[in-house]
Amino acid sequence: GSTIVMKAINVNNEAMVKKAMSCAPRGKRAQWVLLVQVGTQSISPLLWALQSGSTAAAKAILVDLLTIRADRDRYYYGMEELFSRHPDIVALLCADSQDLLTTLFDGLVWRSRLTKDGIRRANYYVKYLIMDGEGEFAEALEHLSDTGVPQIMSDPVVNLVSDTMWTGLVRQQFLRSKIWFVISLLIFMLGQALLPKTSYANELYMRYIIFACRILTYMVTMGRLLLSHLRDSIDAYRTGDTKRIGRISFPLYLLEPYDGGSLIMALIMLLMCSHEPYFYCAGGETFPIEDCAESAGIVSRYSVFAMFAMLMHWLLIIDLAVFSTGLSAFVLVCVHVLSEIGRFLVALTFV
Repeated sequence: GSTIVMKAINVNNEAMVKKAMSCAPRGKRAQWVLLVQVGTQSISPLLWALQSGSTAAAKAILVDLLTIRADRDRYYYGMEELFSRHPDIVALLCADSQDLLTTLFDGLVWRSRLTKDGIRRANYYVKYLIMDGEGEFAEALEHLSDTGVPQIMSDPVVNLVSDTMWTGLVRQQFLRSKIWFVISLLIFMLGQALLPKTSYANELYMRYIIFACRILTYMVTMGRLLLSHLRDSIDAYRTGDTKRIGRISFPLYLLEPYDGGSLIMALIMLLMCSHEPYFYCAGGETFPIEDCAESAGIVSRYSVFAMFAMLMHWLLIIDLAVFSTGLSAFVLVCVHVLSEIGRFLVALTFV
């Protein structure tokens, strides 16, 4: 048989859902809308409402669950029961009913009716948007960002969660992951653009410094990138996380701009290493030196490879723009304008 809550959901009538839930005691309201047990089978009325498209009924259930009630003994708030029964509630709403995300977020905020100095106290119950019941990081932000809806990402609850994650953990890990890249860019610039242009570039000690900078670039930067992509590619092919383009399957992670760009930079550096003038002049008596008869034919190609490698270095370091809102906005505008510039250049070919 069906319960009065299930009957109201099937009709998709918000008033009937509220009336049905009003028959339940305060301590049982959450159970009535989250778990219906029939023999060995169980069903969630909330999940049924979402999957059947009964959004009005689902909204009424969410509002009722996230309403704080009390009697003389205790407070009643269905947030714990909701995330215990449906830890993927954010993913469900993102997939089926994005309009109800605002209802969910509003229910996770308690605002005092009293004001002090023009300010009201507010409590945010966002524990399960940061960590799941097993102590692992929740995937709520990932699902929310996948929607691509600015109104969702600008919600105060989402802002609080993202700021808490960023300041508490992500910022330090992000900085640690970028420090080596900044250092490698500095070493690359010293070995390719700065030191070779000084007036002391032909001195023996300076040639050793330039040669050491280039060896560090090949061993540390290029070697680290190649090993990292080799490991990630093996894991992707092992788990089947690939995408077929034509007759070739590529690791899916390479579709990310940063990962794809870092692989391109590693391959360009590999070409640089194969055309390194210092290696071609290694047999000379005046080693280290890059201007010799053996390197005369490859210097121009090496310069082109070095130019593209430096360009990729600067493009990949754009991630550091997240520390400045103004710079991030400028980068975002540039990315959107690039497509317009591309169309303009294509149009010029027909003029």
